[in-house]
Amino acid sequence: MKKLFLYVFLILMVCGQAFADDQAKRKALIDKMINTYHIVEKIEIPGSLPRVWVTPQFHRLTFSDKKTFIHLIYSYYYTKNPKYDMVRIFDNMTGKEIGGYMPPFGLDLK
Repeated sequence: MKKLFLYVFLILMVCGQAFADDQAKRKALIDKMINTYHIVEKIEIPGSLPRVWVTPQFHRLTFSDKKTFIHLIYSYYYTKNPKYDMVRIFDNMTGKEIGGYMPPFGLDLK
């Protein structure tokens, strides 16, 4: 998990300039968050903003790690479409919205 965190941190340092290679790396990390580490169940865009469905594993992370992972997801989708200026976060067990992420306000969890 620490290796993943370090890798995410290094990618986030270059988020200001979005190149195709950066997007591919972000997507690969997001896929690992879903398929390997089970931090996120799914990400969908049913309306105008991405929704991230987090698992109990997400709740066990430190606030700093949560912010890093959600920022990674935000960066990926914002780079794809600047209209995605916020990410909504839902709990996959209850189906309820538990927070959101929007720069410059950062991560807000209920």
